[in-house]
Amino acid sequence: MAQGDIVVFNQFKEDMGAQLHDLTAAGDVVKLAFIDSTQTPAANANDPRWGAGGTVNYDTNEVSGGAFTAEGADILNTWVETTGTVKFGGTDLATFGKNASNPSTLRWGIFYNSTDAGKRCIAYLDLGAVVDGTLGDLTITFNASGIFTLA
Repeated sequence: MAQGDIVVFNQFKEDMGAQLHDLTAAGDVVKLAFIDSTQTPAANANDPRWGAGGTVNYDTNEVSGGAFTAEGADILNTWVETTGTVKFGGTDLATFGKNASNPSTLRWGIFYNSTDAGKRCIAYLDLGAVVDGTLGDLTITFNASGIFTLA
């Protein structure tokens, strides 16, 4: 995988069929939080969650502090269908500025539904390598075509 790749969890696709998410702008709040490299996300993770309740708990490896908010940042998600393709989008997150209090072991971003009581995971972002937030800025800019699309 390359830096910036987004991978949708297989479980999310199943959860959509079970109507466990409302990703429209007026629906559920989706957050992007960061974890370290001690746990590598996988598309086929069995019941991934941000917290207890599932089989995989990414929250246990969260990195926060400094410019990085615990539990992640709201991406102001959107879910729009056009000619048979659904685009999951969001607002670019502000630059996380270099700060001596920032975590130094950022590796993966986890998108999860923070409104859902189970905090089910949706997708993950590959940062490409461990990022040290104490040494430089980190900017997350989403593709204009969406974070991901489903056709």
